[in-house]
Amino acid sequence: MIMNKEPSVNLLPYEMNIIMAALNNLTLRDEKKLEEQYGSVSALYNKIYSLWERSGGKLEKYDKLVEASY
Repeated sequence: MIMNKEPSVNLLPYEMNIIMAALNNLTLRDEKKLEEQYGSVSALYNKIYSLWERSGGKLEKYDKLVEASY
């Protein structure tokens, strides 16, 4: 019998902010590709947001992402 066990990952609030920002900035194409392979992106966002709320995190709002120029 195979038992699926949800892993436990310790994330700091700012790390959750990064993941939520990345999920919010996915292109529609990337979101659809992820959903086909792994499941709902919005469900993952909501799960992380719920954990973030319980951690007392503060959202950082960014108008634009700035890419490093090399």
